[in-house]
Amino acid sequence: MSIFKKASYSAIIELARRIVKHNDELHKSRLELELRITDLKKDINVGRQQKNDVEQTLWRWSADWAQTISRLGFSADARPEDVSDFVLALDDVFAELGKAKESQQRIDVLQHNREEYARRVAEAVVKLAPDLIDFEPGAASTELNARFIVDKERRQEYRLLEKEKRKKRSVLSKENEKLAALEETLRLLCIDAHAASPDHLPDIEKRAAAKTKLTDKLDTINERLAELASGQNLQEFIAQVKAHNPDELATTPEKLEAEKQDFLTKQKSIVQEIALATKDLQSIGGESLAAAIAEEAEGLVGKIQADVEYYVKLRLASAILTKAMERYRQSNQSPVLSIASNYFKIMTQESFDGLQADFDGSGDPAIKAKRLDGKMLTLAEMSDGSRDQLFLALRLGGLARYIKTNGPMPFIVDDVLVHFDDDRSAAALAALGELGKETQVVFFTHHKHLISLAESSVSDEILRVHEL
Repeated sequence: MSIFKKASYSAIIELARRIVKHNDELHKSRLELELRITDLKKDINVGRQQKNDVEQTLWRWSADWAQTISRLGFSADARPEDVSDFVLALDDVFAELGKAKESQQRIDVLQHNREEYARRVAEAVVKLAPDLIDFEPGAASTELNARFIVDKERRQEYRLLEKEKRKKRSVLSKENEKLAALEETLRLLCIDAHAASPDHLPDIEKRAAAKTKLTDKLDTINERLAELASGQNLQEFIAQVKAHNPDELATTPEKLEAEKQDFLTKQKSIVQEIALATKDLQSIGGESLAAAIAEEAEGLVGKIQADVEYYVKLRLASAILTKAMERYRQSNQSPVLSIASNYFKIMTQESFDGLQADFDGSGDPAIKAKRLDGKMLTLAEMSDGSRDQLFLALRLGGLARYIKTNGPMPFIVDDVLVHFDDDRSAAALAALGELGKETQVVFFTHHKHLISLAESSVSDEILRVHEL
């Protein structure tokens, strides 16, 4: 109180304020501590509960642990380290057992594969090489492989030989076709020459050459007579010549020679006059040159008109002669070519009108194919397929003619339809089927689709398919 007595009123108030503030802080701190104590009590209760739970869990785990390790032969008080070492050892054992199982499985697979391999080798030996039945599978398979390599090489050689055989056969076929064409040409020549056999043709050719020379000589004489007639009718001119006395005609050449010399002299004189006139024309100018050129042009026009008329007559005569030759060839055409022409028309599905004997650009005899528009094609102008169809048609025509005069003869062909499309192959097979009614036709092929075409194009009564 002595302090308060001495202190001022304001100091006391300030002190009181500090004390109140300090008390408020203490009260606040107390409240916070009480709340903290309450929270801690709650945490203690929770911890006690968790402890109880953990103790119960530990008790249950200890029971499970004792039961589990008892199965492994351990007591309940066994150390975890010992049990852990034992479990790790068991893991290693089980791992090794797993590896052993996998190895056994691989061994079983290998054994199965070996047995399957032995079975398949035995089946192959029975089918392919019965003489190897007593061999072990390994030795038998080695021997089979060696034989396979040898057979493969032989097969390759066989294919090469077959390819060469087909080439040779194709060449032979073409040569035979050329021979057939030449024989047909000889036959036509024999008909044209009225020869009994081709052996007579050389003598006939000599006589024809002599006749040609005489004809040429006669034509030359006729041309000379026409020149001498100077436009007069040739028969009238000859009659006039015959009417003259030969003795008078004997002196005529001398007179004509004298007149010729006289005309030559006049010609020289005229040429000299023309040269002088040309010189004078050049000296005085070319005013009359145009008139001379016009006169010369009129002369040339007249000459051209005469030449055109003569050319038209020659062309007309050539066309008439060609038509006459064509009619003669058609009327004297070979029966073989006629039959072949019909076959060719069928096999090309009437894209061609047939075949005709003709001459090529060099004047040599040739067989040409006639289109529907009348155009004639040589072999070189035709496709490979059309040429093959032409050659096959010629062969069928020759065979049909032979059968008609000599009786049936087997006809064997090997893949002659290589360059034919399906439609023309079907037409060719139908033609062979018709020929098969007259004789036996043997058709070899390795193209399966031709069998289907044959079955649809040839009657079942005559078609027989054999697979080799």
